[in-house]
Amino acid sequence: MREYKQQLTVLVVTISLMCSCVSKKPAAKYVSAPDYNQRIAVEEPYYKKRANGFGITVGVALPVGGAVAGYFASPFKYQDGDQRKTSRVGGAVAGALVGAGIAYFAGRIAGYGKEVEVKEVTEWIRKANPEYRYLKGANNNFTIIHPSIEQNYTVKNITDAKDFKLMFPNSLYTNNVVLSGINNLSRTELPVLIETFPFEQSTEQAKIKYIISSLTFDDAISAARRYTVNYDVESYLLNLIKNVDNGIKFLEFYPNTSYRKIAVLNAFKESNQTKQDWIKLQTAFGNDIYLTKSDFANVSDNVKQNYYYGMYELSNPGTVDKFDEFNAQYSWLSYSYKKNDMLSFYWDIVNRSYSSGMIVIEQFKEILANPVYENLTITDVDIKSIMEEKFKEEATKNIFIRSKHIIGSQNKEWETWKQSQYTAGMVSEYGAIQFIVYGEVENTSKFALPIEIAAGGSLTQTTRLTGQGNFMNALVNFAGMLGAPTTQVELIAAETGRCFYPAIPSRGKIFYAILLDFGEGVTKTGINVFDLLKASSELSITHDTVGLRFSSIVPTQEQLEKQNTWLQFAHQGLPSSELVDFIRNEAVRQEIWKIRHEEYKERMRETMQRAASDIDPDAVSIPSNYKIVDWLGNEVSNEWIPELGDDPYKRIRWEEGGKVIQGIIRKNRHHDNFYYQWDGSSGYRYKTEKDAIDALYVKGKYDKLRKIGKD
Repeated sequence: MREYKQQLTVLVVTISLMCSCVSKKPAAKYVSAPDYNQRIAVEEPYYKKRANGFGITVGVALPVGGAVAGYFASPFKYQDGDQRKTSRVGGAVAGALVGAGIAYFAGRIAGYGKEVEVKEVTEWIRKANPEYRYLKGANNNFTIIHPSIEQNYTVKNITDAKDFKLMFPNSLYTNNVVLSGINNLSRTELPVLIETFPFEQSTEQAKIKYIISSLTFDDAISAARRYTVNYDVESYLLNLIKNVDNGIKFLEFYPNTSYRKIAVLNAFKESNQTKQDWIKLQTAFGNDIYLTKSDFANVSDNVKQNYYYGMYELSNPGTVDKFDEFNAQYSWLSYSYKKNDMLSFYWDIVNRSYSSGMIVIEQFKEILANPVYENLTITDVDIKSIMEEKFKEEATKNIFIRSKHIIGSQNKEWETWKQSQYTAGMVSEYGAIQFIVYGEVENTSKFALPIEIAAGGSLTQTTRLTGQGNFMNALVNFAGMLGAPTTQVELIAAETGRCFYPAIPSRGKIFYAILLDFGEGVTKTGINVFDLLKASSELSITHDTVGLRFSSIVPTQEQLEKQNTWLQFAHQGLPSSELVDFIRNEAVRQEIWKIRHEEYKERMRETMQRAASDIDPDAVSIPSNYKIVDWLGNEVSNEWIPELGDDPYKRIRWEEGGKVIQGIIRKNRHHDNFYYQWDGSSGYRYKTEKDAIDALYVKGKYDKLRKIGKD
């Protein structure tokens, strides 16, 4: 029992010693490198428990002490065969193991290797590196800084400025930091710098920079209202004035300014201001708006021109005499474009004064003899230049294209071929690919104006696939699911034609016509497959445009004759080339089609009548009023039908005694026999064509089928 108490005492004492031998070493999951201001970011800091020097000594001493104690204690007894022996070495070993076990057990209780949460940041910083100081942040994410950076601190962004204020609130180097911020910060960051360090000597410079780095006049005057500085802000703002709005705001901010006339002059820097703007400026500045020659020293031509425009608008001379007075008042105002500007104003006054364009032109030319304008040395060339400029404006505002039409060559044979049955395999038209664009132009101006009209368009090929009768049309529509029966393909980019008219009468109309010529080629082509399917291809104009503009070009006689020809085409149509039957190698004519149609119709009637008579001598002859029908019995065009012996399909219909006799006889392509179909019923096969025709006729006549020669 005594031994147990002694051992327990040793263990408790040892644990107490080991707890005093454990230290917390600072660590973190992330520590950044120092930046340009010696700031270090620390994320997720913690302590890790480790044995200190004393703890290591105790850990070593316990096994050694245990070995010594074991050696001098009672001898270690052990059994060696039949003999029982003792050993002090064994006691020493056992003592050492006991000492090491006590040391390990005590170390684990003391917390060797465990991570400990940081509760006090400053303590962690002191243990990690006592040279650094806490700057900002929370326990798990904070920033530290080395205090030695104070005299060399740099401001590259507004965060740098705030960090310096936070770390060194009473620093002797604050003014240098503000200067660093002035040099490096953007204009939008300067107010924060000023707010952060409001009482430094260099803060005044920050305010000045904020004002003079403004991008607009409004920004600058807003900054001047925000900060009062020892700087000539008035002169700075004065130079920023470029329009009426700026000038008025400047006067509101400095109502007693001595720079009123300069402010007025600068308000004319911007062009395209209105009469209402000049009225506002006159209201704000009063008579100071009327400047003299001495006010225009070293002033650009642009400002002089704008001032001349503004004074003209305010003076508003309604007559030539008033305009003469206005120009006499400002004869001292000279700039590069004054002659043109003056002539333009003079034209406007004369134009408003007369309703006749001819009188306007005559009155305008009288300026050449007006002594008021002798110093401007006005010439006929100047007069012509201004008139051309004004006529362009008139043409843009007062000439309109009222209509537009397009026609190509019209071929009657082609139109008939598209609508009729015609078993020619292929027909084509080859010739000039031309189109006429025509319409009406109206001039609402008081002046007779010369213009140019341009027309353009792209050449497009349109292909159509059609079927004869309901059945074939159904097939065509079904095929359209795979590829559209009608397709368009643009072949040639836009072609442009032009025509010139020396003068469109005042308040009058003219007709125009322009030829678009795409050269030679196939304009139309068509294919007919046994009157079942037809494919046709035609050329047309798409993306067509018509535009006009003023033109001083005088057309040649050749051009005028060409334009007259185009007008005739617009009235009578373009000449077309012949439609050629490529199978028969001859030109197609509508009258030939009609003759052939009658011939084939008569031959079919005779053949059917002869066949019926051969089969049934008592039968009445087939009348001549039969009609050609399609697969479903619908009547089709009878312009042309195939010869009886050449076509594998016979579609026949006639009326007799109130009865309608109709049917289809088809030649079998694989066997030399025939069969007859009646209104969709099952077919009957016959050995000869006569048998089939006879069966059709007999059924129609007697409403029964005589099965002669049936297989």
